[in-house]
Amino acid sequence: MLLVAAMEFSAGVVADERVEPTNILTPAVDATADGTEYNERHKEFEARRFAEDAVINRGGPKAVEALCRRIEYSATPDDLMRLAEMGTTAESAVPIVVSALSDPYWESRVAAARALGFMGTEKCIEVLRELLVNEDDWRLVFVSVESLGRLKAKSAARDTEAVAAAHWFPPVREAARKALRVFSGKERYVAPRKMKNFRSEFFIYQWPWIDSQSGQPATLVPTFEPESGSLNNREIEAESFSGEVPGRTQLVCGLRIDRGLLLGADGGEWGGGLAFKDKDGKDHILNGENVVGIHRVAVGVIAAGGYAHVFENHGYLYLVDVDAEPIPTARIWKALPGAPIKTGKLSNGGLFVSCVGGDVVISPDGRIAMATEETVGRK
Repeated sequence: MLLVAAMEFSAGVVADERVEPTNILTPAVDATADGTEYNERHKEFEARRFAEDAVINRGGPKAVEALCRRIEYSATPDDLMRLAEMGTTAESAVPIVVSALSDPYWESRVAAARALGFMGTEKCIEVLRELLVNEDDWRLVFVSVESLGRLKAKSAARDTEAVAAAHWFPPVREAARKALRVFSGKERYVAPRKMKNFRSEFFIYQWPWIDSQSGQPATLVPTFEPESGSLNNREIEAESFSGEVPGRTQLVCGLRIDRGLLLGADGGEWGGGLAFKDKDGKDHILNGENVVGIHRVAVGVIAAGGYAHVFENHGYLYLVDVDAEPIPTARIWKALPGAPIKTGKLSNGGLFVSCVGGDVVISPDGRIAMATEETVGRK
């Protein structure tokens, strides 16, 4: 039934050359007691999505138009990747992709900057150059230097040299040096042999060391300082929160604040959560990331969260506003080299974070750097 409806809708799309945008975030509906209205709306949504995918899979101008409408509605990394795969034939979509660089979703910003290297023109050079000074998300710099390289943007050579010389993350410096070689005609971009399809090539920034010449540094094991307000193992075991799924998620960290507790759960591929439990015992989920550490540092309360499973890998530091009303809030502060594994306070006041993509230290004034004997305070 769903297939027939989708085929009929697809035929109508070809006739009037119009596709209404759909997205995984369906509009809210007032469900009836038995859920009938919701189910019918969901079936309709699935049929339209199926038909829209059929139009996109056929390629050509209609596919570009359909993807543009989707991205204008909600810029997902997957849709940006599909535009990038079309290359310069999707040049008309460049303005929409550029607008996604300011999307509230950090993953979409990175995917947009990445896409411009495959489908963009010299008109994109200036906006990509501006991203090279971003201090909060190394991925934006990583993909932007390659996009500039793919566009052979020699006018951005000086900015790229600055990245190659001084960026804190080695894979970003390597990407910048490679872009400089591409500018001069000494090298060209070829997908790594490990990449089996365009999707793998496009999202390579999630595993930045995969094409690195230097290799990922060995993990350090620093000594952590005791922290005031941090819950010990026994106290964590005694706590629970509504997002916890027995056998899948587990509370692993906690921090006392004046208004109650902040709790972090790790559920691996199932996802975890950052929760606030007020003094009445009621908990509030602040996000659904796997959270492995919550710390009070000079810049405020920081939570380290992320996800690494199969091909996906990301990690963030969240800045928690413990005074926000009616409950604390958490916003992304900085991108990590990958999903965090372990965190701890250092004797020099810094925060150590061991990640899937490398170990880092956040200094008391908020700067991020690779973990070395010096940055962890041993020298």
